[in-house]
Parts: sequence; C-alpha cells; structure tokens
Amino acid sequence: MSENASERGQERSNGSNESQYLVDDTVTLGSDESYKKWDLDIDPESSKRYVIRAIGRSENTRVRAYVVPEEEVQFFEDDETIWWEFRSRHDEKVSQDLSLSGDDQDPYEHDGDYVLLVEATGSNEPKISVKFGEK
Repeated sequence: MSENASERGQERSNGSNESQYLVDDTVTLGSDESYKKWDLDIDPESSKRYVIRAIGRSENTRVRAYVVPEEEVQFFEDDETIWWEFRSRHDEKVSQDLSLSGDDQDPYEHDGDYVLLVEATGSNEPKISVKFGEK
C-alpha cells in the first residue's frame, strides 16, 4: 500500500499543513447534547460543490448531517420540522458531496447564512469527527 493511512481522507494541499476544509473538527458531545453546529462562510450564489464527511468515533454512534439556513436552527432545537438545504442519511459515516442554491421557492430566497449541523445518537457523550470543504 503506497498511501500512508494518516493521509487517507485528507484534502490535498500545496505543501502546507493547514487544512483546506472550512470545518475540520472532532468533538465529544455532553450527555445533554445531541448535536453540534458550525457557521459556514459560503456564497449560495456560487456554483461550487462541497464535500461533507462525518463519522461517529464512539461505539454505536450514528450521525446525520444537515446544512440549514441559520434561522432554522431554533426550529431544530425545538424538535420541529425544518427547512434544510442538505440532509444526509442517518448512518455511522457520512460521505457526500453537495451544492447550495440559496433558493427556497421562487421568488423567495434566504440570506445565505448557512449552518452545518451534525446530529449524533446512539451513545452517551458521543464523539464525532466532521470535515466540510470545497470539492
């Protein structure tokens, strides 16, 4: 095997050790937490594609990733139905690419302030790793 295991899944860079991801984080949620969120600094009008990777690091942890307008987070916290731009399956590992439109339904648009929200279930104080960046 020619590829170093520590390099698999890492985004290629130009000799720099800095991550090319907009989000590159590993967190342990508290026993009273079910999700973690990150603000995304992206332009919904661009045609860029993004990649999201999330994995449950602790045993029996399942993850689901969402990209939602910032104003929808409160509805998620209140366990209500939300508008989402992207939603993954509920699985042990998420690895998908996506694009963002900024359009809700003609002629309505939201302001483009997106949040990446990763929900974790199945274990007490789950540990998750999340990466989000341009494809």
